[in-house]
Amino acid sequence: MGYSVDERIRLGLGVTSYFGRGSTWDGGWQGRYYAGSASIAVLDITPVISFRPIPSVILAGGPVFEYARTRTDTAVDFGTIDVLQANGAFGGVPGGSDGSLATRTTGWAAGFTLGATYEPMEDTRIGISYRSQLRHGLRGTADFSPGGPTGQGLALVTGAFSDTNVRSGLNNPATLIFGISHQVTPALTLFADARRTFWSSVRDLTLTFANPATPPATTALHLRDSWFVAIGGRYQINPRFALRAGAAYDAAATRTPYRAPILAEQTSYWVALGLAARLSARLRLDFA
Repeated sequence: MGYSVDERIRLGLGVTSYFGRGSTWDGGWQGRYYAGSASIAVLDITPVISFRPIPSVILAGGPVFEYARTRTDTAVDFGTIDVLQANGAFGGVPGGSDGSLATRTTGWAAGFTLGATYEPMEDTRIGISYRSQLRHGLRGTADFSPGGPTGQGLALVTGAFSDTNVRSGLNNPATLIFGISHQVTPALTLFADARRTFWSSVRDLTLTFANPATPPATTALHLRDSWFVAIGGRYQINPRFALRAGAAYDAAATRTPYRAPILAEQTSYWVALGLAARLSARLRLDFA
């Protein structure tokens, strides 16, 4: 959504989901103590102001307000805990006396975005933008299910594994984006983009429980910075309709020796097709 104050100043507002990620595993699988299911979703609100100091240059920037929500569900191996901490006093069987833990957290964070475009010639535009890291302090609930007498006994004796509040930190990493577009003909425009995401700043995921008897749970991530590279084009069929197509390469941030089931990802390849329909001077629909 945008509004032109005058020929040099323009105001805009974007409401988007910057990214989302999730995984779900079959019940009873061997890694169920690391992840059963996990998801993260964010919503960004970004008011922006742009300024054109000279006809070929546009500068823009504004704050970013981000809402994040996370959910995790994992199994708890009360059988092994019983054997190691209580010498099997509650009849626990490692891998056979499971309970579960479900966490739900939400939070807000603030950052900023900056950008600039330069038009060296009438049919070519070059752009760069930077989006800062956003540090979330998430808070929510942790709900334990003992699963049977072993878990019930351990919870009673230790004071741990009871429903409580939980907090965690989430760093949404900074990104740097480069882009270029070139109008080859009046009908055909080509695009190329490259995005660097600084995932190495996200070192671990840690859950800290309000119940002091329940120790924190930490998953080290060992992430590395990654590239997303895309090329594409837009073909204007007529004044009302346009076709879009593109392909992209998205490098994984995880390293194979450290890949964790809570962030199950790999290098991926994208193909996109789209249609834009101009319904009026102020209304356009995009399908992809």
